Formats: sequence, structure tokens, C-alpha cells
Amino acid sequence: MTTVKKKSKKPALFMVEAKVGANTQMCADYQKRSKFKKMLAEFIAAKEAAAKADRAKKVAAKGLKDYMAIENVDRALADGWRVDWVKILSQKLDQKQLVEDHPKLAAEYYYESESQPFKVSKA
Repeated sequence: MTTVKKKSKKPALFMVEAKVGANTQMCADYQKRSKFKKMLAEFIAAKEAAAKADRAKKVAAKGLKDYMAIENVDRALADGWRVDWVKILSQKLDQKQLVEDHPKLAAEYYYESESQPFKVSKA
């Protein structure tokens, strides 16, 4: 199975630059760019706050797991909350091995899907 990354035919918003001599000028409307930059700043702040909260959550979860391991319990109740830390066994299909052993059979079950991931990263 291969993933094909499609090139967007849409123009990049606010990213069109024009070279005028030694100067580079943005060719977008200032108000639109300003509004976009404000929304982007809000997004980045929320993303950073979520990452900080996620780190705190992981530390707290580790503390709970350590305590439950010491007490040798897999369930706990406290202040109306229930904490479960139970082992679960499951069976999974080894897709790589299936393709290796039976490529024709595996090929019959592939299907195409499309997604449009939203990514924000430093340029």
C-alpha cells in the first residue's frame, strides 16, 4: 500500500511575494493578513497550553499508576471518579506478514481513502 501525496492546486494564502529591486513586498491585503496572524497566534497559544496540560496529565497518570501498582489494585473510586487500569488482551492482524505471504489475497482488500490533514509548523 502506498500513500500518494497530492499537490494542492489552491494558492497559498498571504504567501505570494513580489521582488521589487532589493525589497520583497507581501502582495496581500494588510487587514486580512492581520486577522489571519491573530487567529494563528491564538491557535499556537492554545496548542502550547494543550501540550503543557498533556505533560501535566501524563505526570499525574504516572503517579496514579504507581500508587495503584503499590496497592496492587486495578480499579479505584475517589470523589465520584472511577480509575481503571486493567490489562486487555487482543488479537490483531499482521498486515505486513499477510502481504508478504499472500500478496494477491491482500491486494483484493486494499481501498483508497482520502484525507486532508491540517498542519501548523514553523516555516
